[in-house]
Amino acid sequence: SEAPWKPNVPGSVMACSAAINTFFTVNCLIDVSVATWAVETSKVAHLQQYLVWRDEEKFIKAIMFVLLLGLPFAFFGMAYGVYGTVRGHRASKIRHFADCGQFVTLWCILLPTVLTQLIPRLQAMLTCPADQKKHAADCLEKAVAFGEINVVMLVLNLMMLGWDSLKYYGNSNGADQPPTPSKDDKKD
Repeated sequence: SEAPWKPNVPGSVMACSAAINTFFTVNCLIDVSVATWAVETSKVAHLQQYLVWRDEEKFIKAIMFVLLLGLPFAFFGMAYGVYGTVRGHRASKIRHFADCGQFVTLWCILLPTVLTQLIPRLQAMLTCPADQKKHAADCLEKAVAFGEINVVMLVLNLMMLGWDSLKYYGNSNGADQPPTPSKDDKKD
């Protein structure tokens, strides 16, 4: 018996994933822009004010919270895609590649980077006394480090968007389609 087909990624799921990934990508792009401006103009205190505002701003924070609630569902969906690849479910090579790439990018690179690099650099940036001249060089260095990790996060978020696009592009013609009746199945 042949292995089953992986289910195709519906357009609605692709659109939802693209919207979520675009939200995270735009947030990273804004963080990179503000950090770059703060470093180039030596206005590190403004970067700190932006980061405090972003943390206290209610709408973006609420959206972020709701999106993070969906993380367990994303995990199981991605794990199921990898499971299908490992079990030999039929799909295009692009679909197998995208399922595995997305899982590795999120769970082995992006989330560990957030936890081990982004959050510590954010905390270091927020606690640096940028308004005191004697700490200006140290705070500027922390602003540079914060901007650098956000460039990495921007690239990783773009990769996640790319994986979703590849998964959709890699849909198979044979998946989720009813069998075509043969001549023997037709009765007069």
